[in-house]
Amino acid sequence: MVLQGLVFPTERHLLQFRCVSVVLDDGALPEEDHLHGIHTTRKSSGEALRYPESINPAAGFHKTSNLLVSSGILSLAPSPEAPSLSLLFSLLLGLPIALWSYKCLMMVLFQRKIIYMGYIPPGSRQEKLSDIPNLSTLQRTYCLEEIRIQSSDKVKLSALVMSKKNAAEPNCVVLYLQGDFSNSSNSPSFDHHWTTAGNAGNPLHRIPVFTSLLSSTTQINPVILAPAPRSYWSSTKRTPTQGGLLADYASALRYAVKRWHGVPIVLYGHSLGGAVPVCLLASLDSDLREEQDYRELRSALRGMILENPFASIPDMVRALYPQSWLPYHYLAPLARDKWDALSAMRDSARVSASSSEASSSLPAGEDDSRHHSILPKLARNMLVLVSSHDEVVPPSMGRAIFDARPAGARNARDGGHGEDRSRLVEIDGALHEDAWRQLQWRKETGRYLEDVVRMGRR
Repeated sequence: MVLQGLVFPTERHLLQFRCVSVVLDDGALPEEDHLHGIHTTRKSSGEALRYPESINPAAGFHKTSNLLVSSGILSLAPSPEAPSLSLLFSLLLGLPIALWSYKCLMMVLFQRKIIYMGYIPPGSRQEKLSDIPNLSTLQRTYCLEEIRIQSSDKVKLSALVMSKKNAAEPNCVVLYLQGDFSNSSNSPSFDHHWTTAGNAGNPLHRIPVFTSLLSSTTQINPVILAPAPRSYWSSTKRTPTQGGLLADYASALRYAVKRWHGVPIVLYGHSLGGAVPVCLLASLDSDLREEQDYRELRSALRGMILENPFASIPDMVRALYPQSWLPYHYLAPLARDKWDALSAMRDSARVSASSSEASSSLPAGEDDSRHHSILPKLARNMLVLVSSHDEVVPPSMGRAIFDARPAGARNARDGGHGEDRSRLVEIDGALHEDAWRQLQWRKETGRYLEDVVRMGRR
């Protein structure tokens, strides 16, 4: 017979087992190496061989387990000894450190998945204009068009164009740059309004915001261009980065200048989108200063609205995790995409000051437009909206960006463009995502757009 592969730790343990007799034939005696040290003697047919009951095939495996436990080999009884201090220290300190380290590592590795959430809510990438609830009702008042815009790196952007129906030719273009960082959402409130999540979704989800913006004024006829950057909506799937999004929005800006030639353009940014216009204009000033279309872009851009903007990604990390004893507080320097709007605005103020000095030294009548950058020009004529009860982005960030704007014109040779007409408005009772529901928001945005159009006619 075969001994079922049972192996015992030592011969000392084997001596504790009660033995029984089993009759084996001459040919059935196991080899000694199978018995692992059990003393056996080959006998003639009919004689008995003594070996442990635990390996008796008739006893069954459950008897073997019971025997091992009762003998102390596999004792399940609690140890009378107290846990060591090292074990307690490992549990109380080591486990939280391990969990925090794991979460920190995941946050660093997948930070762009956290910031750019074009995949939420599920199905956002597959939605179409025809999927809008009560589309026919909406089209009675507004015109909606889905277009494609060519960007860099063979990326094609999907964009939504929305305007009032049966209106005259648009006299103002609002280039809407969606937010991508906040984590709140709004539930449906009426007919065609469903969700406006700040860090996710696509331009279709912001139609409630657009309807409120278009209805904020009856004096002008604005048109809204809302491009979806890479990996959002049905735009080409590419890993979203700061450089990639800036290229996408620059392409959308060129499209707007070409399609609505001579019409003033206003950049509108919310949340992370509030940092995008500042960073976009700063990049245009540094990268396209000598390009042919730079002057055309500078002439077309007339205004900028920043709603609940944040200073930078690192500042937002520290704002979300203000406790210095949490390790996440110190992850800010590891952000790949900084979106540092505050630093860009401060740099613009310094450049503007030096440009004003250079402009003042030019002979009378000489063209000095090359000394004036786009960002300082718009920063002196921007509208900053902050929600009084913003639960995501501290209102202090919007105020800091506003305070960092360039100073007013130091001479009159800028044709009035250097005068400081910027305004900071706090929307009373508004949260991060629902300022557009407030009457104050509609009044301020409508008034600002009317001022931009009126100044453009001068």
